[in-house]
Amino acid sequence: MISTKALILNKEGKLLVLRNIPHEDEWGGKWCLPGGLVEMDESIEFAIKREVKEETGLEVVVKKIVLVGESRYDGWKLKDGRIVNVRQIQLCFKCKCRKGQVKLSEEHDKYSWVSKKELVKLTSAPGCVDVFRDYLR
Repeated sequence: MISTKALILNKEGKLLVLRNIPHEDEWGGKWCLPGGLVEMDESIEFAIKREVKEETGLEVVVKKIVLVGESRYDGWKLKDGRIVNVRQIQLCFKCKCRKGQVKLSEEHDKYSWVSKKELVKLTSAPGCVDVFRDYLR
């Protein structure tokens, strides 16, 4: 599986992070970057733009790839109900906000623009631990 993540910085150099809706899995109530899975019929660039728009309401310009990571998830539930073990490759792109104001989807309950110092204090969702660590370097 291929997943995209967006590093979106504001004019003050703060990073946009989203908090997942609290629920009873390892992602609930934890912080992540906007992004998601690339669908079979779309390009990677289209996927990141689509995911950012769906999750934040922002329209972005995709700049360059800045981080590559990977995660393994045992027991991933597919749309058709099957449960599989997956290896997910994460492609993290620096993006520039073209227009819009943050308006969250039903997947997230909070957003924040954080400095690197503030990011260290947040509890990261499993798929963003490595990305956040690499970003902080």
